[in-house]
Amino acid sequence: MQETSYNKRDKQVMSFCLLLFRLTLDIMYLYIIQKEYNRIDILLLGYSKGAFSFDYDLLRIVMSYVGTIVFVGLIVCKIIKQDRPHEILAIALLCVSVMPNFTMFAYSEIHWNFFWLFCLFWGWMYICIFIFTRNFQSDLPSEEAIDTSKTKLRRVAILIFWLIAIAFIVGSVLFSYSYGEGFRFSFSFKNDVVYENRLAARGTIGLITNYFRNNAMFVVIPILTISFMAKKRYILFLASIIVLFLLFGVDSQKTVIFLAIVSIIAAFFLNKKINKTIIKGLLIVNLFVIVEYLLTGRIILVDYLVKRIYFLPAIIGKCFYEYVGSNGNQVFFSSLLQKYGIISNYAYSKVQLPFLIGRYYFGSINISANTGGFGGAYAYGNIALFVIPTIYAYLFKILDIVTNNIEEKYYISFVILNTYVITNSSLPSVLIVYGYLVGLVLLAIMNNTGVFKYDNLKLPKIKLKR
Repeated sequence: MQETSYNKRDKQVMSFCLLLFRLTLDIMYLYIIQKEYNRIDILLLGYSKGAFSFDYDLLRIVMSYVGTIVFVGLIVCKIIKQDRPHEILAIALLCVSVMPNFTMFAYSEIHWNFFWLFCLFWGWMYICIFIFTRNFQSDLPSEEAIDTSKTKLRRVAILIFWLIAIAFIVGSVLFSYSYGEGFRFSFSFKNDVVYENRLAARGTIGLITNYFRNNAMFVVIPILTISFMAKKRYILFLASIIVLFLLFGVDSQKTVIFLAIVSIIAAFFLNKKINKTIIKGLLIVNLFVIVEYLLTGRIILVDYLVKRIYFLPAIIGKCFYEYVGSNGNQVFFSSLLQKYGIISNYAYSKVQLPFLIGRYYFGSINISANTGGFGGAYAYGNIALFVIPTIYAYLFKILDIVTNNIEEKYYISFVILNTYVITNSSLPSVLIVYGYLVGLVLLAIMNNTGVFKYDNLKLPKIKLKR
């Protein structure tokens, strides 16, 4: 990992850009979402059921900006130092989860208690991140301690990397072929078709198979795609792209395919001061969306970027807060506990909470309105507002450790896609269903190969001694 140093000027620029970023979110919510929600099906359904609203309250606006300034100061001044993975995740989560929720609170009829608990959740997470990572030292052997080019560890790590790559590529191809009774590419982005595909997939894909597919689509294949491209293994790169679209074709995970492509492109534009680049990039994207909408009146970017990335998770999180407050908390691993009779008379035993949110706030039991971040934690009770941020902070520290000898471009897809997953899924799903644990294992293996650093341009072939 390259060492990056941020001076006072850099931090001033980042803080200013983040405040401008918050302002662009306000503009998009007030002058685009408020005007165009009736052209976006899911938002129209949500608005008609009271999932969100538009309300103007000076005190809410002021307090939301106070919260924004406090969080920006905490992250920029205390967390941002050397472009480590936990820093990139901290900035990304601030932009796609914390700030959109502040905007929603400022201009919606949301209870004040939501605001205070929301600040508690994210404030505690960033404090834990600061505490756990302030004196970072890798627990893995350094170059001074071990010459990885002459050890069995390196050869074994390279072999395991190739075995994982082959297993996930071949397994994904076989899964896609068997599920579709032949290879098929479904590129529909219409909401009704997407929900129909997801419902069909949910009813036919087994639990373990679904875990494998999600781990492949969200973590393994994007990492492999970038690795093969960077190492000039173009045939394997092309194969990985094809596999990614085959997996997408099962249930049209349009946001996932979009973010995977973005992360692949971003990997080759990363340089020094990545956090600064990300902040400026997100600000430029928001400004482009606003200008493009004002000039053309089209809402395609609003629908697939502004709505899906920023505001729909915030809306669903607010719905979780309201519904759970009236109907009871979730239980960790409730399905497993119910199966073995450990819990009974569970509030969500017949219909899972995301589907109840879909029925109550969006008018359809077929909509699985999942959420993560604050809403996902609050669903487990107030104690989870402390426990879950602590766990996330420690998981981010582990990510720092297993990527200590890896160039940033090789794990940027993991960071980008997990920002989306953490915002939209509960902690158990993040860890198991969507591949955070598998990602840590893969990155730890890559970290020990010695070939994903800045001065290594060639990925060795498998060489076994006879």
